[in-house]
Amino acid sequence: MTSNHPFWLTVPVKYADQDTKINSILIDNSKRCWVDHQKSIIMSYRKSLGLPTLEKLLTVYERQWTKLVDLNIITKYLRSCVK
Repeated sequence: MTSNHPFWLTVPVKYADQDTKINSILIDNSKRCWVDHQKSIIMSYRKSLGLPTLEKLLTVYERQWTKLVDLNIITKYLRSCVK
């Protein structure tokens, strides 16, 4: 959230046709989005979440994701952390 408004954390992917299934789409890890994601999460939640919860959210960024489907699955976990 920025200024109390939701925002998207986008993930760059390697080229794939629109018909490509999500389990075949690869993440483009050459981009800088992961650092930006971490900064956005810290800025948005540092006061409202306790430190253990914030640290749990940030553990997602310790791994280099390869497939979009794997990252998509972990977003369910992320949502449960901030409810």
